[in-house]
Amino acid sequence: MKRKLCILLYLCFVVVLLFSCSRVQETQNTSSTKTTTPPVTTTQSPTASPTVSQDKPQYGGQIIIGYNNNTSDFDEVYGFAGSAGIHPMRLTNEELWIGDWVRGPAGTGETDFGADRDNFKTGAIAESWDLSGFDEGKIVFKIRKGINFALNSNSAASRLVGGRELTADDVVFSLKQQLTNTRAYLYSAAPPLRAAEITAPDQYTLVIKAEPGTTSGWILRVTDFFRVVPHEVVEKYGDMRDWKNNVGSGPFMLSDFVDNSSLTFIRNPDYWATNPVGPGKGDQLPYADGVKILIITDLATRQAAMRTGRIDTITNINWEDFPVLSAQIPGVKYLEGGRSGTTGCTVMRTDKTPFNDIKVRRALFMSLDFKGIAESLYGPEPRILTWPIGYWIVFKDAYLDLDDSECPDSVKELYSYNPEKAKELLTEAGYPEGFKSSIIVLSSSETVVDYYTTLVSYWAKVGVDVTIEPKEYGVWNSILKSRGYEQLMYGSYAPISNLHQATSMWGDTITNGSYINDPKVDEARTKMMALSFKDNQAADAIHKELMKYVLDQAWTIPMPSPVSYTMWQPWLKNYYGNTTVGYINEPNWTQWAWVDQNLKNSMGH
Repeated sequence: MKRKLCILLYLCFVVVLLFSCSRVQETQNTSSTKTTTPPVTTTQSPTASPTVSQDKPQYGGQIIIGYNNNTSDFDEVYGFAGSAGIHPMRLTNEELWIGDWVRGPAGTGETDFGADRDNFKTGAIAESWDLSGFDEGKIVFKIRKGINFALNSNSAASRLVGGRELTADDVVFSLKQQLTNTRAYLYSAAPPLRAAEITAPDQYTLVIKAEPGTTSGWILRVTDFFRVVPHEVVEKYGDMRDWKNNVGSGPFMLSDFVDNSSLTFIRNPDYWATNPVGPGKGDQLPYADGVKILIITDLATRQAAMRTGRIDTITNINWEDFPVLSAQIPGVKYLEGGRSGTTGCTVMRTDKTPFNDIKVRRALFMSLDFKGIAESLYGPEPRILTWPIGYWIVFKDAYLDLDDSECPDSVKELYSYNPEKAKELLTEAGYPEGFKSSIIVLSSSETVVDYYTTLVSYWAKVGVDVTIEPKEYGVWNSILKSRGYEQLMYGSYAPISNLHQATSMWGDTITNGSYINDPKVDEARTKMMALSFKDNQAADAIHKELMKYVLDQAWTIPMPSPVSYTMWQPWLKNYYGNTTVGYINEPNWTQWAWVDQNLKNSMGH
């Protein structure tokens, strides 16, 4: 059995993949106007905190990163900006909100940006916002003055825009694109917004008015998800799917793309944001002259690139490879993460036979040796996760752990390896000889294929004959988005920040992979949404109580969470192992990081 760990942090639509390391205040006053400071970053939770850089940042140099997946698309309206691999718009275009760099390792150290929650956000394009109309479904955003679209003289699309100022009209245009195109993620993720009034009463004011009571269901996905584009480019070219048409207001400009090889970004010299904290406080961002993304699909080749200094950072190094690789790189920095957060999961058509029978679902659980499978694939001490959210410290009050004293015995039974009981349940359900099924999985992930090869072998022992149907990423993602599968599928979690909307268990959207339609979930969801953003702690308590019922239904089988490592070269400064700034923005941490070129040169690179 192969023992590789290429953790798919960004296939989890909801996932993130981002881990918190601090307790936060859960309640926010929603009757006030919140003014914020410039943008930020995100990380995985460390077992040992990295040392905060005391060096004065330097300008220049290029940050080089290796990715295992090719770029999926260039226009998030038609693709999915939360997909695996690098999405160029994360470096070139901006959102209303983003995570708060000041509260991370570079500043106060309160969080590692893992909390996709309103009280860990700060403003990017939105300078401030008024939540006084929250209960009525209304939010008013003030757009930051002085943000201009980047001007790249080598780009016809950029010259078309001419470096003009970004206004509220651009935000309205970009958001409406997301809500009218049926292929767009927000179209399916935020249904109440399809009929919303989205207006710009003046150049710097954005007003969104949706159905009362729905605000908590869409605010985070609007504020820290969709990116703003200039209308001229879309009006002339129809969309931005050609990389040459990319124009944004972000810290970098996309200057070159070689399919399955590389992406090259250059510094936006007119970027508006400054460093909010540390020795470089007040410096204009970004520091690097550019970012180079190398598409290196083979893990061994990526590791070799790290050893030789060809790339500056590498992620998802497993417990076996880490000690070997770290010993080969002088002065290497690292962050240990994992054993928390969320990974993928197995979703099933609970609206169809045989998975509409709870006995069948429970049998699928109890035929699996969760602990044995996790340790054989992922090494020592993996976390056996429950569902629909994984364990994050910031959200721990909403999470029901198997070791929790409140966890019902019937839930714990699901995770106890008992093939005899599984056979009994199958017989009671009318399948004494078992049944045949199939599961769609992601072929490009060795971890996923290994995992399901193992699961299939366990299910076969109780008579459930499951055929694995591997699909390449584009096909897999299309099937998942349309929920176009008939039996089992390797799926994803909904964003953990949407836990109060119960999006993994409600509605006909992509995030409800198991087709759950349950009145108890509906009732709890209504209560949580009434409290979300006003009293998150109370809403979390409702969620945890609901989990006692939800987990007992065995609707979805979660994957375990292993340990993994992010490593970076000693010359990459003001970087702490973070993967993203805010919600699925990898690798926009590059705007704060800088390259110590003297150190790099002295080390022979």
